[in-house]
Amino acid sequence: MILSDYKNFLDKLFSELNSLEIDVSDFKLDHIAYKVASDEEYDDLKPQFMKIGKEVREVIVGGRRVGVFKLHKELPYKQYRISAVELIAPEKGERVVSGFEHAEFVIDESFKSFMDRYPDLAWNTSALSRDKYQMLKLKLDGGMQVKFPRKSILVS
Repeated sequence: MILSDYKNFLDKLFSELNSLEIDVSDFKLDHIAYKVASDEEYDDLKPQFMKIGKEVREVIVGGRRVGVFKLHKELPYKQYRISAVELIAPEKGERVVSGFEHAEFVIDESFKSFMDRYPDLAWNTSALSRDKYQMLKLKLDGGMQVKFPRKSILVS
């Protein structure tokens, strides 16, 4: 199964969050994202994602396809229950190794107050100016990212 290695990905991501002293214990782990190396791979994997979840939508973000799937069965991880997964195609000309790329935690406070709790981190605020689905982003070691929106990806 394509998601069989998700726990190893999350173990690494949580290890990075712990080393940065970012506390996500009170936030919902909304979803994880799997990024592929090519449009062809996206097309090949999409039917597998449709077997494990219902496609909520497919949108173009940054010139690439992003599929959002509500899982038929939540993925357990520690105290979390993950209800969705993203399938992400590469941007044009982007070289990517296929694998899990990011996790998103829904925060229940303003972006500014959350950033103020961690002032020494290199926050990427580029997605705060979007019309829809604003979020904070933070690059982690190993090509991973963690993102902090204020609402679930399953909410349009």
